[in-house]
Amino acid sequence: MAHTNKSLLSSGATSFGVSKRYVIWLYVVGLVLGIGSSAGLFARLGDVLDRSLYSDRLMHGFDLATFMGLIEKPEVSLGSHTLISLLCAAVFFFFEIFLAGGILAEYLADARMERTQFYSRCGENFWKLIRIAILFFIAAAIVMGIVRGIRFGIGSATENWKNEQAAFALQCIVVVLEGLALLWLRMWFDLAQTETVSTSARRVRSAVGHGFRSACRAGALYASYLLLGIVALAVLVLGGWFWWSVVPAAATVLSFVVWQVILFVTLALRWWQRAVVVAWYERSIPVTEPVVLHAEPLPQTPAPLPEMNS
Repeated sequence: MAHTNKSLLSSGATSFGVSKRYVIWLYVVGLVLGIGSSAGLFARLGDVLDRSLYSDRLMHGFDLATFMGLIEKPEVSLGSHTLISLLCAAVFFFFEIFLAGGILAEYLADARMERTQFYSRCGENFWKLIRIAILFFIAAAIVMGIVRGIRFGIGSATENWKNEQAAFALQCIVVVLEGLALLWLRMWFDLAQTETVSTSARRVRSAVGHGFRSACRAGALYASYLLLGIVALAVLVLGGWFWWSVVPAAATVLSFVVWQVILFVTLALRWWQRAVVVAWYERSIPVTEPVVLHAEPLPQTPAPLPEMNS
């Protein structure tokens, strides 16, 4: 394979570079849907802020209590935009799943595909990837339910502890373990999606089972996966700190640009993770040497001697 001698992160970065244009399209579509879903809310907030003291408190600094009081006002009616926001989120989800089949196929091909071939792979894998996504949500809900139950039990057991710092540290450890478990779960189903696209399997259950077995022995992949997840979390935290501490509250355009950069970088890191999964998957496929059969030479019978005329 082309990237056998490279690290997983390097191989994933190379594959990501091949399909980065579709990730840019994902960002653009998400941006358009986000603006469209919040356009009406911006107009209502503008009408309220133009004749309210809220504007001064939010223009010269972000006051969380003021903002919460603002969105609870009847004339703002934030709940009326919930339906359209959920609809736009659903459209983006299905659009990303649709493109995922083609992007993963391009990752596996390690070369740019023609548009007709790319969209053909998108349509071919769409419903199979939807089913895998549904199974992921079910598994994630089960894991989160179990972990939340553990956290509730720990909270009840440590309620009367005198050492509050130890109780808080224990809760933090459980939260970290929950994040690691969900990250492993995400890697498992990414492997299942890669298996589905690679083999064109019709049954997703076999791909999910194979993905689970692969995830159980993918220590190096999980390490790369975790590293990119930590980088994404650092980008989110540092970007939020920069927006809160450095960007002036009145600089609306700059605030918008900062958050869009954060969103784009996290989206790119997510698809870099997917490329790393593909790189590991290709390396884990057993390579068999071609079998060369050496046929034994057939015994040759001597040619008959010509008859002598007497």
